[in-house]
Amino acid sequence: MQAIEIQNVDFAYGKELILRGASASIRKGDFVALTGENGTGKSTLLKLILAELKPLHGKVRLLGEENEKIVRSGKIGYVAQNGTYGNQNFPATVEEIVTANLYKQIGRFRFPNKSHKLQVYEALEKLKMSEFAKSMIGELSGGQQQRVMLARALVIKPELLLLDEPTTGIDMKSIKQLYQILSELHESERLTILMVTHGSLEECAGINKILRLEDGKIEELLRNGVEA
Repeated sequence: MQAIEIQNVDFAYGKELILRGASASIRKGDFVALTGENGTGKSTLLKLILAELKPLHGKVRLLGEENEKIVRSGKIGYVAQNGTYGNQNFPATVEEIVTANLYKQIGRFRFPNKSHKLQVYEALEKLKMSEFAKSMIGELSGGQQQRVMLARALVIKPELLLLDEPTTGIDMKSIKQLYQILSELHESERLTILMVTHGSLEECAGINKILRLEDGKIEELLRNGVEA
């Protein structure tokens, strides 16, 4: 089954054409890196996948359905670029940050129950952050904060995880830890992951497919660990 299908997508900001007949497919269970120079449209492509933008031409399908339907269903976990920006003075604990992403399950004006709290601690445990549950988010290092943002995305138990430049602003030790955790998640849960990055992928052993966005088109560089 295809997790993501990008079919002949054109997109422009004003008169500037960013994507030109871009096409790619990602199977369910793939761990994919999308690379490319800054300004080539990687984050724009993610926004099209998330239905935050609409293509001029072409289609984006997720899990065999129209992308808008899947986005509304809550089957996608998303970690935005610079997701830790502004956390230093944010008055919330790690537990509260992660719990906030369960708002659809909990309901408005209601408090989380034992089941919700268990989901939160399970997500933090996967990211090796459960011991920091009661810590204020601003007390953590950049790498720890990024792991909290990833736990926040995973707490809804998504079928598809999207990451936009998750290594920006964190040190090499934290990058290695993050890549190891992502590889373990992919291996143990067969979670489909699409990670946008322009950094080195040498430390990320779990990736089985690399796509490159250049001149408005998507090129496949690596397929199942073998150069395409």
